[in-house]
Amino acid sequence: MKGVYTAPTASPAPSTAPGSPATGDESNLVLWVVVLAAGSAALAGSFLIQRKKEQ
Repeated sequence: MKGVYTAPTASPAPSTAPGSPATGDESNLVLWVVVLAAGSAALAGSFLIQRKKEQ
């Protein structure tokens, strides 16, 4: 039809594994593991310092 605009449709990006659903989760897992390790180390360090002060 003349004068009717239809937007082009984009095909979804192919997933890495066939049959896996697209979740939209783009977070970096390594970053969260590093944050967890740093927090755990800080917590353990504070317990060790407090324990050393009590002696």
